[in-house]
Amino acid sequence: MSPKSSFWTLVLAVVAVGFLFFQVIQPFIVPLLCAVVVAILIRPLYEHAVERLAGRRRITAALFTLIFLLGVLLPIALGIYFAGRELMDAGEWLAEFDPESVPLVQSGINWFETRFPNDSLDDVRDSAFESVQGMTGSVYDQSRAMVSNIVGFVVGLAVMAFALYYFLADGPGLLRAIQAVTPMENDDENTLIEEFGRVCRGVVLATIVCALVQAVLAVIGFAIFGVTGVWLLGGATLISSMIPFIGAAGVWAPVAIWLAFDQQILSGVLLALYGALVISTADNFVRAHVIHSSAGLHPLVALVSVLGGLQFIGVWGIFAGPIIAAFFYALLKILHDRLQVAPEEPEAPPDGLRTSAATLPEPAASTESEPAAPQTAAKP
Repeated sequence: MSPKSSFWTLVLAVVAVGFLFFQVIQPFIVPLLCAVVVAILIRPLYEHAVERLAGRRRITAALFTLIFLLGVLLPIALGIYFAGRELMDAGEWLAEFDPESVPLVQSGINWFETRFPNDSLDDVRDSAFESVQGMTGSVYDQSRAMVSNIVGFVVGLAVMAFALYYFLADGPGLLRAIQAVTPMENDDENTLIEEFGRVCRGVVLATIVCALVQAVLAVIGFAIFGVTGVWLLGGATLISSMIPFIGAAGVWAPVAIWLAFDQQILSGVLLALYGALVISTADNFVRAHVIHSSAGLHPLVALVSVLGGLQFIGVWGIFAGPIIAAFFYALLKILHDRLQVAPEEPEAPPDGLRTSAATLPEPAASTESEPAAPQTAAKP
């Protein structure tokens, strides 16, 4: 086999095995990316702790991983506990609920009874009963799906914890190993790594700033429209704003609906408009501006990359979109620099002048004899 054929065979083998390896780790891509992002964010604090602990990198990595797990599991446990209590209270409230206590609901029932005969009401009740029976048939499937999701979350969290430990303890060694086998220049790889870290920090900072801004705007709106428990709802908005596809609307929308049911229809409508036009819209502009300031992406590029990433990838598009945009720009810049410093080859001479000096005829030896010196006449 020729060297060229052997080279391309090796390239195809690397691509094929790399594709298989990606299929193997694909279920854990999200936990691994989470571990990378967390490791980048806490790296400065981790290095400072390593210095304080006399260079014990593995012990420090284990402590940081344990702290991270506690920081994730404790809020989840508290959230499940309080959510369970709220569900129990809601069940007791629904058991004692009287539609006549809510004038808006009672007026709706009266309007329905006056517009439709009793037979129609019976048909509606029968249809509702059949719908409920159909819904109960899927409770088992939903329960199995929920258990599967819980198991998947636990496994993903375990993979993320292991990956975070090794990224912290062996991070520099892993980077050197990757740089040793990649065909790119070390400077280019360092540029991409720095760009990745800068964008990750920018996206996380943008998420926190957006949550704070939306919480402040929500508190202002709740106070203006006379909602009780303003600060509690503001804290709930702060947490809800960090959840993709839910956002601050997960708080202000139910509050607006409750105001409408509480005979404050105008306040409910105005709060819904304020939430849609001010609170939720502020997320896009604030996020784009913060990513631009911290990661160097243009606000338009940051906004489009975040929204496009959400649509194309899902929740992780918030991170992946700006990172892909930043990588694309960094690669273009590296390519531009390489083209600028590439040595210029001398232009080839025209075809008529491509005569090698070796083919030129050598000058012929001179056959003419030197002119004879004039003879002097003999003296008499």
